[in-house]
Amino acid sequence: MSGVELKKPRDWYGYLLPGGILLLWLFVTTFHLVAPRLVPSVGSVISALFELATRGTRELFETNLFLAIGLSVSRVFRGFIFGGILGFGFGSWLGLSRRAERLLLPLFHAVRQVPFVGWIPLIIIWCGTGEAGRITFITLGAFTPMALNTYAGITDVPRQYVELGQVYRLSRLQLFFRVILPAALPAVLTGVVLSFNMSWILLVAAEIMISTQTGLGALISDARELFYMDVVFAGVFLIVVITLTLNHLIEILQKKLLLRYQKAGTRGGY
Repeated sequence: MSGVELKKPRDWYGYLLPGGILLLWLFVTTFHLVAPRLVPSVGSVISALFELATRGTRELFETNLFLAIGLSVSRVFRGFIFGGILGFGFGSWLGLSRRAERLLLPLFHAVRQVPFVGWIPLIIIWCGTGEAGRITFITLGAFTPMALNTYAGITDVPRQYVELGQVYRLSRLQLFFRVILPAALPAVLTGVVLSFNMSWILLVAAEIMISTQTGLGALISDARELFYMDVVFAGVFLIVVITLTLNHLIEILQKKLLLRYQKAGTRGGY
C-alpha cells in the first residue's frame, strides 16, 4: 500500500448486545414494566454496591465485601492452578503415550460426561463441606478443559517436527520442551483460558452447594433467600467485572507468550 498503513477499524459490534441489554433494563425499570422486587433498577444496584463496600453487608454476611472478594478470587486461583497443572500433566501423558491413550482416553471421555454438579455428593463425602471440598470441586472443573486441549494440541503436532527433532538427536525431554510444547502452545493456552473460565463458573456453585458463609457465591445465595434482588444483581455484576478483568490479563499474557515463541522461531528457537 505504498508504505501507508491503514488503521484497523474498531470492533464496536461487541458492545451492541451489552448496550442493548442495559437500555432494555433501564426501560423496563423506569416504566415499572416489571415489579422492582424481581428486577431492581440500575440505581438501586449501584446503591447496593456502595452500601456493601462502605457499610458492611447488611445482615447477610459475616465478613466485609472486600474480604469476600478476596476469598472467592483465592478459591478460583487455587482450584485453577491445581486443576491446570494436573490437566496439563494428564493431557501431555495421553498425547505422548499411545499406551496411555488407548488405556485411559475412553474412560476419561466417559467420566467427563457426568455433569460437574453430579460430583458434589461424592466430594462432600470424601472431602467434607469445608474449604477442601470447594477447592476440589473447582479443581475438577479446571482439570477437564486443560487436559482436553493439551491432549489435542500435542496430537496435532505434525510428525515432521518430531522427526526433525530426532534428526538433531534431541533427548525426549528436549524434544518435548523445544519442539512439541511450542507447537502445541496455542491449544494449551486456549485450555488455560477455558480452565480459568470454568473455575469461575464453578466457584458460585461451590460456595452455594458446599455451604459457606463467605464469598461472592454465599452473598448471592443469602441475598436470594432474603429476596434482596439488588444485592443479587450487585454480586453477579462483581463476578462479571472481576472475571472479565482477569480474563483480559490472561489474554494479554497469552499473546505475549505466543509472540515470544514466534520471534524465537516458533519451534523452540534451536
